[in-house]
Amino acid sequence: MNSAEQAYLFRHAVVRDAAYSLQLPGERAQLHALALHVLEHLTPADQLDHTAALMAEHARLAREGGAEPERMLAAETRHLATAVDFAASRDDLPALLALAMLQVELPGAAPRERIEALVLAGQAALGLGRRELAEQLAQRMLETATGMGDAVQVGRAYRALSTVQQIKGQGEASARHIRQSIEILQRAGDRRELANSLIGAGFFAMIYGRNAEAREHIQQALQLSDEFPFEKSKALRAMGDTLMRTGEYEAALDCFRKSIAVLPAHLPRHHTVAARKGAAFALSRMGRLDGAAHELSQLLQQALKAGRYTDAFNCTTLLGEIEVEKGELERAEAHMRSALQLASEGGRHESAVALGNLGGLLVQRGKLTEAESLLQESLRLRNPATPEADMVSVMFHLGELRFLQDRHEEARRHYASCEELGRRFGDRRYAERVQARLDSLDPLP
Repeated sequence: MNSAEQAYLFRHAVVRDAAYSLQLPGERAQLHALALHVLEHLTPADQLDHTAALMAEHARLAREGGAEPERMLAAETRHLATAVDFAASRDDLPALLALAMLQVELPGAAPRERIEALVLAGQAALGLGRRELAEQLAQRMLETATGMGDAVQVGRAYRALSTVQQIKGQGEASARHIRQSIEILQRAGDRRELANSLIGAGFFAMIYGRNAEAREHIQQALQLSDEFPFEKSKALRAMGDTLMRTGEYEAALDCFRKSIAVLPAHLPRHHTVAARKGAAFALSRMGRLDGAAHELSQLLQQALKAGRYTDAFNCTTLLGEIEVEKGELERAEAHMRSALQLASEGGRHESAVALGNLGGLLVQRGKLTEAESLLQESLRLRNPATPEADMVSVMFHLGELRFLQDRHEEARRHYASCEELGRRFGDRRYAERVQARLDSLDPLP
């Protein structure tokens, strides 16, 4: 390049590809092999992980062009592995997804290596809100594991499929697949993977209010995971989530802090995000609002930077709830509207929750027309046969809406639903207010 401007322009993909197309394919492949050689020998040792993805790309393009295919494949495999580890350590989900997908398609990769790449790609896809892709990857993982005849990998694949289906709201299929995973792993005798599947079953039971069942699954996972710090950390976090649902906030906070403490030091610290978020939620429920908001603000910035839209949605929602507790309804509304925007990056469940939260807040602010539209849309997105925990607040706010509209019979039905769901999910936040409203309504004829 004769100037910095020309060098900059060459980095544009269209210009670069046009320049490459002027070279004959064989010559182009040799140039990629040469570029790989230069990068491997001139890159400082402490910068190799930063350039690993580029080196893997040059190796792939050289191999595909026919230049020393065996040596280029070996180099591509080696550098891809480094690049994947580097992307995972930085919580760079877009890069992790793209690189893991390249690993999946590597010629001659062993089935077990393909499964590990599919796991990473699926986790990245879920973090980015790409649920259809995540489900496709889980199905492919199941097909690969079945073809291997490896029971442990089949059990892992059913767990991955269950996770995606639960997030997509496919409750029956998710429950069936997590049961299959547990049964297979029990027969296989793999304590570590069985602990992971029991944690998954515990989360599934929690979502539908079966807190005793959830605690039983997670307690088993804790017993199985003594030798496995990462699984121990996950099980402690899951127990914290269970305790939150039964109002045991101090005990929950203790579990979240232990989860962070036992996580192996060599693992990237973004693995503590879920436990830190849980700890912030516990602090908010204990009235320590400023501490909770500080932690959530930090987590929100990290989530947005990494493209973790589900985490960002959860943090924004909790920040909105904290502002409601502080009586700052205008700031709470700004958070809830941001959460609704973030929910569009996710799926049905996030959208339903965001609509319900914003609708409930607008009832409090007297914006009843928009509130009614949002609450009704929240209901439309749900499966009435499988209500979820946040439906307690949705029913309460629908009751408040109808009460303010002087539609008392409808208000009474919604309050009754709030009471019933509150008992099912162990959520007593609205019990006194519901009873006061019911007492104030005209008695039934």
